[in-house]
Amino acid sequence: MKKILLALLICASTTTFAQKTNFSGAYKLDTVKTKFGAAPKAVLPASIDINQDKDKLTLTETNFSGPANTKEIKFDGTVFTKELPGGKKATYQMRWSEDKTTFSLERKALNAEGQTEYGMKETWSSLDGGKTILLDRDVEQSNGMKYNIKGYFNKQ
Repeated sequence: MKKILLALLICASTTTFAQKTNFSGAYKLDTVKTKFGAAPKAVLPASIDINQDKDKLTLTETNFSGPANTKEIKFDGTVFTKELPGGKKATYQMRWSEDKTTFSLERKALNAEGQTEYGMKETWSSLDGGKTILLDRDVEQSNGMKYNIKGYFNKQ
């Protein structure tokens, strides 16, 4: 009985203290492998720089045209809000998967009245031993249009 209890405690502690996948690095969009569907190439960043600390991710996304966009997203589910021109806002909220190997990121773009213009739910996965990130993005626009993009980013 003691052996069974000990085995259960070991399994429980392994699950409880699962190591988070480290996404840190500089990544570039693989436009050949990425599945854009009907969406234009510009809906994904050209590159992503990720700095992962103990309690947060700092994401810097550089678009094909325009400046880089940096945000700090906490692991505890705190909503990060970024002020945009014209009174608009963008919100970001992150959650780790139970096994800490992937995370979901919910993004919303709000107009000046606080109404959602579009929302994105993303699942970020590390592939090929950390050489590739898969960003699986579901988008829903305020006009009811929905689409999915699977973006592949290669570590530089």
